[in-house]
Amino acid sequence: MENDNCPQCPYYNCGRIPAQIPFKSDIVIIGTAPNNDDLKCRKPFIGRVGKILKETLLQAGFNQNNNIFITNALLCKPLNEKNVSKEAIKLCRPRVIEEIKQCQPK
Repeated sequence: MENDNCPQCPYYNCGRIPAQIPFKSDIVIIGTAPNNDDLKCRKPFIGRVGKILKETLLQAGFNQNNNIFITNALLCKPLNEKNVSKEAIKLCRPRVIEEIKQCQPK
């Protein structure tokens, strides 16, 4: 899901993952931006970071039966940047807000 702000984003021409289809869930987890593993699989929180997240959720008492929606503040991967542009997050915010509304988390 590309929003109208995408062409204005400083990361518009960078690698991108598609927006995940929101579903009703009690919990929404929002990361910052995709990494290289995410780009390859076209999903957020894949690879080492995803494994750590899943292990942490299991330790906290959540399992695969818990509907947890996972997304990122950005769908594009910033190149060679340690700090993500505040402008990019601002431009992607309407998409994130819409996803949260559709999930209806507690």
